[in-house]
This record gives sequence, structure tokens and C-alpha cells, in this order.
Amino acid sequence: MRRFPRALTAVLLGTAVFLAAAAAGQAQVVPPERAEEALRNLSREEIQRRIRASGLSEAQIRDRLRQAGYDPGLADRYFEDPGAEGLAETSPQDAEFLQVLRTLGVLLESSDSLRLAVDTVAIRDSLDAVRQDEEEEPRVFGIDVFRRQTSQFSSDPVGPVGPDYPMGPGDEVILVLTGDVEAAYRLGVTRDGVLVVPDVGQIAVNGLTLGQLEDVLYNRLGQVYSGIRRGPDATARFDVSLGRLRTNQVYVVGDVVQPGAYRISSVGTLLEGLYAAGGPTENGSFRNISVRRNGVLVGTYDLYDYLTAGRTEALPRLQNGDVVFVPAVGSQVTVAGEVRREAIYELLDGDGLPEVVAYAGGLLPTARTDVVRIDRIIPRAERVQGRDRLILDVDYDAIAEARDTFSVRPGDGIEVFPVLDARRGWVDVKGAVYRPGLYELRDASTVADVIDRAGGALPDVVEPVVHVSSLNVLDGTRTLARVPLGVTPSVPLREFDEITLFGRDSLLAPDSVGVFGLVQKPGRYPLSAGASAEDMILLAGGLSFGGDPRRAEITRLVATATDGVSVSTSIEVGLSDEVPVPGPTPRDSLPDLPATVPMSVDVPLQPEDEIYVRQIPQYRRPRRVEVAGEVITPGTYVLERMDERVSSLIERSGGLTGRAFNQGFRLIRDGITVGVDLNQALESPGTPADPVLIDGDRLVVPIYDATVLVTGAVAFETRVVYRSGLGLDDVLSEAGGVTAEADKGRISVEYANGSRRTVRRILGINVSEPDIRPGSSVFVPEARERGSFDFSGALSQILAVASTLATLIIATR
Repeated sequence: MRRFPRALTAVLLGTAVFLAAAAAGQAQVVPPERAEEALRNLSREEIQRRIRASGLSEAQIRDRLRQAGYDPGLADRYFEDPGAEGLAETSPQDAEFLQVLRTLGVLLESSDSLRLAVDTVAIRDSLDAVRQDEEEEPRVFGIDVFRRQTSQFSSDPVGPVGPDYPMGPGDEVILVLTGDVEAAYRLGVTRDGVLVVPDVGQIAVNGLTLGQLEDVLYNRLGQVYSGIRRGPDATARFDVSLGRLRTNQVYVVGDVVQPGAYRISSVGTLLEGLYAAGGPTENGSFRNISVRRNGVLVGTYDLYDYLTAGRTEALPRLQNGDVVFVPAVGSQVTVAGEVRREAIYELLDGDGLPEVVAYAGGLLPTARTDVVRIDRIIPRAERVQGRDRLILDVDYDAIAEARDTFSVRPGDGIEVFPVLDARRGWVDVKGAVYRPGLYELRDASTVADVIDRAGGALPDVVEPVVHVSSLNVLDGTRTLARVPLGVTPSVPLREFDEITLFGRDSLLAPDSVGVFGLVQKPGRYPLSAGASAEDMILLAGGLSFGGDPRRAEITRLVATATDGVSVSTSIEVGLSDEVPVPGPTPRDSLPDLPATVPMSVDVPLQPEDEIYVRQIPQYRRPRRVEVAGEVITPGTYVLERMDERVSSLIERSGGLTGRAFNQGFRLIRDGITVGVDLNQALESPGTPADPVLIDGDRLVVPIYDATVLVTGAVAFETRVVYRSGLGLDDVLSEAGGVTAEADKGRISVEYANGSRRTVRRILGINVSEPDIRPGSSVFVPEARERGSFDFSGALSQILAVASTLATLIIATR
């Protein structure tokens, strides 16, 4: 969060505040000073946008505020024109409105499930906690349940409830009378816990269960309506149920992600309160969570029953004012390896190794059970210098069989190893069988027996030859035996033997033919008996654009070169009309082949032949050139003529714009800039100044650049603003001059169109200098290093040459 820009932080903060307010009935109470602090980075426009995103209209929000006993006018300022005078800044009233939304759950119908802290510190801590959770392995068992819920966890505020549901202020009771009396009432329980029934009066229901309320109603309604009574002779009946349920405010404190006060459904249990607070932290206990009601301990609860078996019947239903306390975690152990859930587990008194393994979901089938390693921290009282930890190897099988336990201690690291990958009691069958692989070595197994279990030999097997490779376990070497197939009695086998059968097809190089040229999928293809060149072209996907549909060329190796020079021969063959012709060139427009050319079906192919499809005479692929920069219609153009030039393409692209810099025009060919004077090309089209374009060229017309770049061995690299009369010395002077390492004789200027010029010096004096133009780049190279003259070496070489010449002169006399 520290690295986020301030604006992004503000948006994230505002999002967190209002999405937290929209959480279904679980809005955390925020002190006004914290809400005001959050609003410092939140504009009224942002608040209005959040309200609109909730889906509630102005009337709905006003109605919610009125029902909750607040001034409905609190919402008016957020539906006014944001540009109105005096509405652009936040005020304490914004904090008050935000507090009301969050505390009373005004946005109860919002579907958003994201709840974040309302201040920057809490947001940062939450993000850091999630990031830390993702990086650490293994994680605390159960923490993912509260961190990664896919929807807001809340009890349904409508629907049937059990007869043990306790009534309280805020509940809505639906009373329906039938029979002699037909009436229906929706009655709310007042803050005093009273239900007012028309024609009956007040009924105190606070603390009564729904079942008890039914008994009370039989008595009170029976006094008013004589037909209401228990039994089959009743002439009037009633049905009582709950409509809207109240919300309770509970307090979740201790080691939870977001401690505070939350409003949850009156049917919500301990789980709902914990979900509202984000669940225990890494340091919070999952097994010793207490609930206090009116200062009295209701009970202490273990979430492992819920996490490992899904049992929730022991978890209490929270009531208004309940305090849920999550203490710091107790003893923990880490379980890793071949278990179903690698994690950090919390211990209760009496938990041993079998219980911990059960928490981890049990052992995997691949677990080694005779040795389970425990990395233990020695208790402080038992430590000696240099000995703080020890390793224990435990026989888990013996513990399980004895129905005993093995005590684990806080901080133990339990690792369950996998069984070995190595297999025993096998022989390996390879090669020409139907099902190659490893097979069991049975008593008195023979080669024929194992081959039979492998599905038998393939039809093309080389029967006289079966290799049996036996392993010498003492030195790791192998001994090869050649065994005839089908001979009885067959050779007995030993463990780790490898049986290899050979197929004729695998021993022979596959016959293939190459298909190249203008085909869709050039390459080598298997040769089948009777296949022709036309068949192989079809296998290669047929002709590509420009491919000649009339003929193909077969290139064949010469078996015996009688002249000692020839290595291959070429055969031209004709193709039938069955070969599809892609592209715009119809077959009928092409001249017929000479009668002497044989059809492809009449020329049998041989292995290693290569078939080539040539290009149709005079066919030309589209040649594309890109025009970019300051032209009216930049883009890719297809050349219309073989000799189309720069001027023609500039004209086709609509001409130059008013911002075009003609002197900076560049023709880029194969990644290299070609220096072209665009003004001359346009003034003298068709001349050498107007070059002919080829496929892949790129024309770039830049915007006017009124600067000159100076780089290299100068005091400081810079850009100089171009002005009339600017010379090389002026440019170098504005760059601070050249350095002592500069090579003044090789200073070069590259112009905007890519052409280059270099200074000319004679006896250290510049006799010519490149002119400076807009968009130019001046480069000052460093002087080449010159080594000292090796006089002795030079003298030795001169003497050696002289000696050689003298020898030649004497020899010629």
C-alpha cells in the first residue's frame, strides 16, 4: 500500500468503506473519528457513486432511515447535483451518514460480499496477511475457511424457524385467523418486547420461544374468539409464524482479523459472528472460543468438529449483546508429507499422534507407516548446551494396532514419508508385443509365459531373436542372452530381467517421400505402395497460391552413377484436373503440357523421392509496402506495378499532411535506412532520385523536428534548438565542447532521412564540415587507442625479408 499512488489509495479506501457497509447485515461499528479519517480521501462524488452501486433508490434509503429512527434528510445531500455550490467538500455530516449506514445495515440488500477495514492501516494489514498466507506452507488449519468464502456467510433473514426461537424486539410476527374469524396481521415486537394484537391487546413476548408464544395465543385469543381452542371441535384456528427477523448486535474480539461489533441475524450462530469478523488470525485459537452473555460464560467451543466433520449442533445461537472472544492459540504442531491435509494443527489436552493424524484427514495410501518422523524442540528445562532439538522415529503401525497413543508436544514437526517408488518382483517386456510394460515375476515364470501375458508377439516379430537382459545385483551390470521364441522348455526368468522382442517394421527405415515447393504443408510423408506424386501432393494439403496445377517435378537419387558425376535425376510429371487450384488463375488459362510429359499416375514413386511443385510462370505474389507518418491515409499498400516508385505510393496515400517534414523522410528496407531526398523524388518522378519499391519496404514521413541531437565524446549530451545558420562548431559549443578523448577527424552527422556525412581534415584542420539541418544527430567518437611502436619487432621482420630476398637472388644466378 505504501507504494500505491495517493489517488489509487483513496479509491481503494472508499471502496473498502462502502462495500463493508453493504455486507449483508454484518456492518461493523466504526468510531466516528475513524469514519471521518477515512472520508478525508473520499469525495462526495465517490460516496454518491457507491450509493448508486448499492441498487437502492433515494426513496428506499429514506424509508430505511425512517424505520430505523433516523432523520431521513441525512440522505438528501447525496442525491443533489454534485456540482452545486458547497457540495464539493466532505464534512462531519458525511461521517455521520456513513456511520448510520454501517451501524444499522441500511444497505442490507447489497449482494457484495467484500468486507475490508475502514482505515489504511487495517487494509494494509489485511493485504499483508493474505500475501503471507499465500507464501507460507503449510498454513494454519481452518484459516482458509474464513479467508476465501465465495459468498457472504449469513443466516437467511426470512423463512421458517424452529419452535425454540426466542422472540425479541425487532421481530415481525405473522398471525393468520381462519374459520369463524378471517383475518391476517403483520405485527412487530416493540422495543419493550410487547406484541400488540388487534381486539386482544398487549402480549409480552420478550424471551418467549415461538412454541411458547403459540401456547400464550391459545389462551389470549380464546378469551376473545370462542371458536379458538385446542381439539377437533374448534371452529376457528390460528397460525403464527415469523416474517422479518430482527438483527442482533454482537461483539467479536480477541485474535480475529477484524475485531469489533457486528449486526447479525437473530438466528445466527457462533459461526456467523466469526465469519463477520474474518475468522481467527494466524495467532488465534480455533479450539477454545468462548461466548459470554450478560457477563456470564455461556460455554467454550471447539471449531474442529465443524472443520473436520461439519458438525454445528453444539455451536450456540448468538443473542443481542453476546461477546465472542477468540484467545491466542495454544499448543500447535505441524503435519507434512503423506497426509490428506498438510497444515498446522492446534492441540487440546490429551491429543496424541493418532488424533493429530485424524485431524490431518488420515494417511494417504502412499504413506510409509513404520517410520513417522517427529522433529521435536526439547523442553526448556531439559536442554543442554548445543542440544535444543532432536529427531524421533515412531512406528505408527504399532501405535495403531495397540490402540495406544503417542504424546506430541508443542512445536513438534510431524512428517510422514512416502513409500519407495522402486518396485520389486517384476520383469520388463519391450518391443514387438501388444502390451509392453512391467509384469509380475511368478514362480517358475518363463519367457513364453510373460510374453503371453503381454498379449503375445506382433505379427511382424523377428521370431528367432529374443533378447533377455539379466541384472547382476552385486555390481549392477547386465548380461544379455539370445533366446529363440517359442522354444520349449523356455528359459526361466529372474527378477529385473528385461525381455526385448524385435519387429521387422521397427528395424527398417520407413519409406518416405518429400513434398516441397508451393504446397500447403511441405515436408516428408510415409510412402504407401501405389501412391503417385499427385497423391502425395494431396497429403501435403494441396497447392498453395501460385502453385502450378499442371505439373510437378520428381527428383530421384541415381542408384549407380555411370559417369561418376550424376547424383540425381529429375522427372517432370503431369497432374490431373482433380487437384484443386487456389487463387485467381484458372487452369484453362494455362498452356497445355507437351504430350511427351507422362501423368503422375504412370510414374511409380520410390523411397526417398522428392516432389517439387513449381510456381506458375509470370505469377507474382502481392508485394506490400507500409506507409506511416504524416500522410493523409497511412497504412499498408499493395504495389500495382513491378516498377512502382516512392512518388507513386505517396500520391496513392493521399499526399503529405501540413505537418510533414520532407527532409526527414525515410525509406526502410530490410531494417536499414536508405537515404532518399523526398523533395527530389516528388519533383522528378521516375528518375534515379525516385527509387523503385520492393516487397516489405516501409516509408516513414515524420513530423518536423526543430532540434539537433549531440552525443558521444562531448561534455554533456544534449539537444540543440535548430536555427538558421547553425554550424557544427555552434552545436558542439552548446554541448559543452568535445572531451580530451574525442576524435575530431571522425565527427559525423546523421540527417533525419538516414543519410550521413563526416568531417574532412587535413593536417588537423577541417577542410569541410557537414551542414546542420533540423532533426540531425551529431556524433563525436572517441579516438582509437594507439599502441607504442615496437622497433625491435619491426627490425626483425625487415631483416627476415631481406634475408629471403638475398637467398632468392643467389639461387637465380
